[in-house]
Amino acid sequence: MKMQAKKLMFHKLISNFKSEVISFQLKLKIAKIIDDKNIFNYAKPFVAYHAACIISNGRFYKVATNSSNTILKEYENFVLFKNAVSGADILPKLMLVTGESPYLVMNRLYPISENELYISASKLLVVLKAKGKVKLSEINQHWKLEAGLKLLTIILRDGKIEVVKEQLKTIFKKEMRIGITHGDFCFSNVMFDEFGKIKLIDFDCVEEFGIQDLDIINWVVFDLQKKLNMDWRLVILNIESHISESEKIMLLLTSLTMSLKEVLLIYFVERIGKISKFYPGSFMNDSELNYKVIDFLIEAE
Repeated sequence: MKMQAKKLMFHKLISNFKSEVISFQLKLKIAKIIDDKNIFNYAKPFVAYHAACIISNGRFYKVATNSSNTILKEYENFVLFKNAVSGADILPKLMLVTGESPYLVMNRLYPISENELYISASKLLVVLKAKGKVKLSEINQHWKLEAGLKLLTIILRDGKIEVVKEQLKTIFKKEMRIGITHGDFCFSNVMFDEFGKIKLIDFDCVEEFGIQDLDIINWVVFDLQKKLNMDWRLVILNIESHISESEKIMLLLTSLTMSLKEVLLIYFVERIGKISKFYPGSFMNDSELNYKVIDFLIEAE
């Protein structure tokens, strides 16, 4: 009887979760209860999606969302990524189950300890590293920055937007490492399997011809955000002091083909464009902070 009541309680919680009635914090509590009690076959929140769930049977995860397009795009990007790193054992076992409501099945993975994160990042970046360098302007990738530039046009004064555009044009004329990029390369997307092998997950932001320096800087900014509990824009403003205090970060940044401020400028414009897509209007908050970041990034090094 108690078990039946518990099942009904979880069904109600999960139903609320899918309709996004409950808060994100409560979603995390539900996930923790399911993990702690080793309760299988119940949906739990999956941070990668706003309305997604994972159903676990112990060895595998079933990943589903309210959007079939999201699942299909994720798998399409996974295949693209897999082909690009052919022969490199850095991806999970991922299978697409088609039908009216397609979903993914993935082998169970485990988080990596904090001490191993930067070592794992370095190993993955060696695999992903393109052999040569090309000019970004030659492969027509400017469109990725249009949303961010449009927002900056609204808030920047004194002709600063023109300075930003000119700096970007100059950067795009330089040679840089272009190739397959993860697009969300950060600590939460690097795990290991039951045999201790490093695995990369979450492929919704994959780019076939992306700027590989952006994966590196994304890792650093997200890591500092977590450790310092700080807004990502404040991380950028203070990044030079944070880098000097961390040997791991300094070592990772030696892989950059651009200067730190050049890659941060592209990263900033691209990221605010992504934020505006998912959270319209949010970028307009703290416009002075955004202005300070741009001022910092376009000043002479």
